[in-house]
Parts: sequence; C-alpha cells; structure tokens
Amino acid sequence: MTSIRAREILHQRARERHAARAAAAREAEEIRRSMLTRKAAARYLGLSEVYLREAWAAGVGPRAVKLGVERQSRVLYPIEELDRWRADPLNYSTPARDCGPFEPPRRGGRDRRQEPTR
Repeated sequence: MTSIRAREILHQRARERHAARAAAAREAEEIRRSMLTRKAAARYLGLSEVYLREAWAAGVGPRAVKLGVERQSRVLYPIEELDRWRADPLNYSTPARDCGPFEPPRRGGRDRRQEPTR
C-alpha cells in the first residue's frame, strides 16, 4: 500500500513540475513577444541597424536589454521603450551612460551632406 501512495506522490510532484515549466515557458514567450531584436527595432523605427547600435552605445538611443557576454550577446529592445524614444528622441536619454554628444556613423570617411570636392 505504501508503494502505491509513494507513486501517487511522485506523479503529483511530476505534474506540479510540468505545470511550473509550462507557466515559465508562457511567461518567457510573453516577454519575448514584447521585445524586438536590433534588426526588427530598426525596421520598427525606420532607422538603420548601425544608427540604432551607435545611439545605444552612446547612451542616447532607446533603452535595451543585453543578453549574453561579448560576441555571443544579443540586444533586445522593449517595444514600450521604442515608442517612448520615438515620441521624443531629443529629450530621451539612457541614464546609465553619459558619453557626450552623439554623432551618427558616417561611411567613406567624409560627410555625404557636403558637396563633393573636385
């Protein structure tokens, strides 16, 4: 009789663990849906990925969450933060970083807004 009761207890614990894992998976999926990768965030804002990366690095871009370390890391942007930043990008700052004025990245070593020299 005790072995039957022990099996029932083990099955009950297994069901509880399964329910806890399922709840955690649902919560993780909900969080994942509320965040965008850098590429998706750039498309969402209508900006380039490079601009978004440089703005984040300088501390003037939308707040983001960095997952991982070094080269294997991912940066995810909460959609709410993207909306806040889009509403007022000039008065929005990431308080953890104060690196001075932000200059967007340039290609080719010269400012493309200037007239070409001949």
